[in-house]
Amino acid sequence: MQIGVIGAGAAGLTAAYRLTQAGHRVTVFEALPYVGGRTHSAHFGPGHHLDTGAGWLTSAYTQTLRLFEEVGEKGRLRPIHASGPSELVVEGRSFIGAGLPRTAAGDHLIPPDERERLRNWLHWLDGYPPLGFRTFNDNETAEQHIEAVGPAAAKYLFAPMFEGLFAPLAEQSAEFLRSWIAASRATYYQVEDGMDAPWKRIATHLDVRVNTAVEMIRQSGQKLEVVANSLSLAFDGLVVAVPPPAGNQFVTRAIEPRWVAQLNYEQVRYSGQCRLYLAMPGDAPARIHRRPLPMGPIASVEWQSSADGAWGSCPPGWQWALICANEAHNDRLNPLPDFEVTTRLYQAASKIVPELPPLDTWKVKHLVRWKHAVPVMPPGHFTRLANYARRPPIVFAGDWTHQACVEGAVRSGEAAAEAFGPG
Repeated sequence: MQIGVIGAGAAGLTAAYRLTQAGHRVTVFEALPYVGGRTHSAHFGPGHHLDTGAGWLTSAYTQTLRLFEEVGEKGRLRPIHASGPSELVVEGRSFIGAGLPRTAAGDHLIPPDERERLRNWLHWLDGYPPLGFRTFNDNETAEQHIEAVGPAAAKYLFAPMFEGLFAPLAEQSAEFLRSWIAASRATYYQVEDGMDAPWKRIATHLDVRVNTAVEMIRQSGQKLEVVANSLSLAFDGLVVAVPPPAGNQFVTRAIEPRWVAQLNYEQVRYSGQCRLYLAMPGDAPARIHRRPLPMGPIASVEWQSSADGAWGSCPPGWQWALICANEAHNDRLNPLPDFEVTTRLYQAASKIVPELPPLDTWKVKHLVRWKHAVPVMPPGHFTRLANYARRPPIVFAGDWTHQACVEGAVRSGEAAAEAFGPG
């Protein structure tokens, strides 16, 4: 069969690679000038790059690691250097620790009775399928689910962990929170030469057309016609592997009403991400990873020396800083030009970490903006996914159809390819 794949991120490239192995003739369309999607890395010089979207892989990413080993890319994985200890600043008071934050004197933010309930809840998660999903209480929000643990744990542990990056706990399925916490108990890896390096390797085995934006899908007899860059190609089947907010431009109810309606496709939304990366020669005075509460424009500020790790790789003898915007402020930042976003983020970050050097002293200043960064998994989402039967000629793939991570994208791409069977 002649199959078109729309999107050259982890999901689309996985689907295309498996389809090619199965004997199909595959063409991949990618609107951006590069492959890899949200694994994209920005390079600034030898040994210096920033992973702009996905920042790591873990040992829980079993299908991803298997794929990388298959294409000879698993050797790129390096155990990640731990970031500085997370510091939660609550109304000017500092609490250290990623799990149970406390002051230097040992005073806990979370009271003893809640700490005990939290331990019991984490013990209950032992054996939970990491990066798989269940439909158990999928109708519950994450906020409702952790009420049994207690308000302090919700406010000081789970909200800072999720809300600056994803969406409010009140908007996420309880299953999303459970599966992510279960998956966090793993070994973490960075990828040498950038998160997108293995995907570039995989793309060399495929017919990938970058800078090719799909404008329309339409029926043409027994074929599906893809119109891209004002040219059309006919296919026997399609894998749509782009975020639904982007796919809504060419996926319509006229194509396949049942599939679109069943998955709530037109209503699937994504959280955005905005980050400012800075680097220059010299050593950072400390390993800083600070998160403010209440959370304003900034979700976190990291400032460290190269040896202490980064979202990528920083040259020896250099220091780097990463300023992450609070997801709730992205709508205010998106319409602004890059220089204004850079200035606003830096000014807000300087209030959280006053020791930061002036903005104009940093040699590298790189602003990252992902409009469709992380899918929002609301109550009921996983139940819809469990009932989704992938049937050609159009099959959906992407992290939103499994889990919000590279592994979810890979598993979805493999499931999409399996739906077409052998060529």
